[in-house]
Amino acid sequence: MAQTWQAWAFRDGDQDVESLVGWAVRARDGDVGTVDDASLDAGEGAIVVGSGPVFFGHMTLLPAGAVKRIDPEERCLHVPLTREQIEGAPRRRSGTRFDDPGYRAEVAAYYGSLPGGA
Repeated sequence: MAQTWQAWAFRDGDQDVESLVGWAVRARDGDVGTVDDASLDAGEGAIVVGSGPVFFGHMTLLPAGAVKRIDPEERCLHVPLTREQIEGAPRRRSGTRFDDPGYRAEVAAYYGSLPGGA
């Protein structure tokens, strides 16, 4: 029986860190960017990944359930996805907040539909 993916829940033990801001995000095929913001709240966990220079890069919402492993020694989050899959996530529309329920539902559906993804 397949386990249902919990988009907004970190894996057991991952929420033991105090802050993830500034940590690296590493996909299967390389670095994606750094954590710009993070929510470690139970059932609401997510990270905002900033990629590229501040003015030319973009911010991507990554559900906590997409994080495979948090490495406190390296200050790095490991994600079992490709950079292309993460960069292809739904973009936040102008004026929409990262905690907007409609946007979060769209993001959860995207990551939940990826083959071999989260």
